[in-house]
Amino acid sequence: MKSILVLFGIAIASLASAQEIKFLESSKPGSAKIEQMKWLCGHWIGAIGKSDIEEIWADPKGNQMMGMYRMSNEEIDLYEFMTISEIDGSLSLKIKHFDRNLIGREEKTEYKEFKLVGIEENSAYFDAFTIEVNNDTLSIHLILDMEGERKSKGLFKYVRKSN
Repeated sequence: MKSILVLFGIAIASLASAQEIKFLESSKPGSAKIEQMKWLCGHWIGAIGKSDIEEIWADPKGNQMMGMYRMSNEEIDLYEFMTISEIDGSLSLKIKHFDRNLIGREEKTEYKEFKLVGIEENSAYFDAFTIEVNNDTLSIHLILDMEGERKSKGLFKYVRKSN
């Protein structure tokens, strides 16, 4: 678990503001359809310090979207497999972390889950996790959970990879 925090520590930034990150304040998540997330589809690349980062998001299919993340600095440091699922009229973002040998960082049946707070034309606000696209720039703002407490703000920035 500490290694995940170290990797995410690289991404900690003071640029995130209260307007960029929202929190689920009730037990009822926001309403949305998976098709409202099509703006996220594509191949995105960026950097954090000396590490290259990339995300790839596939088109919605079967009420889900599939995403993949890779962080590398000469060798692979981290993989993530992500899904955004439409469940009961809302969206849920789930993330599972893997090392370079595809050994899961969480236990076999565990993953990180973020429930939808609200959605706009090119922004999705999940609990403590915001995804937004502006032209060909993808920004992900999040609050890092450290030892059970939401403490640090993180920012990941990408540009759309052209073919």
